[in-house]
Amino acid sequence: MPRKRAGRSPKGTGTIRQRKDGTWEGRYIAGRNPATGKVIRKSIYAKTQGEIVEQLRKIQTALTDGTFTEPSKMTVAAWLDIWAAWRISRLYMNHPPVYNLLLTDCIM
Repeated sequence: MPRKRAGRSPKGTGTIRQRKDGTWEGRYIAGRNPATGKVIRKSIYAKTQGEIVEQLRKIQTALTDGTFTEPSKMTVAAWLDIWAAWRISRLYMNHPPVYNLLLTDCIM
């Protein structure tokens, strides 16, 4: 006997599918582009369907609460430049060269 379909999911809950490589993909609507008005869709990936359901649920509640922050694609070097400028502005006059030397030679 064929299985019955569960029906459609409620609007705004996202889409879940299994990819050919066996991983699961969850897609959600992150908002709209203010210039064009087009929908912005984002994807997340996990090894199991349960993980995707949990991640989508967290993202959807954060989107509705207004607390969602999109993961940044900033590199460590770019972040260190911003941090160093902030940190150096709070140091004594003779310390900035030492911080710059440590950042460029030891970390980056």
